[in-house]
Amino acid sequence: MSQKKVEEYKEYRKNRDKIIAKQKKQRKASIVIAAVIAALFLGWFGYSIYNSATRPDPSEAAAVETVDWNVTEYGNYLSNLTLTY
Repeated sequence: MSQKKVEEYKEYRKNRDKIIAKQKKQRKASIVIAAVIAALFLGWFGYSIYNSATRPDPSEAAAVETVDWNVTEYGNYLSNLTLTY
């Protein structure tokens, strides 16, 4: 081994506990960040599904409109209906 590699290895051995602790902290932080991002995505996805499921359909709103007829017009309408059996 070259002298440079030997020095790097000695430095690593001297600070190994600190280096491993730092790596563990970084790993935990990345897991927490991934969990937060996943929770936000699932919340947005669930809200989108709920919002699209509860939104009234414009074609259904037109089907519910009422027609105001007076009694004479309704009687004429009923008399003009032809029943087929």
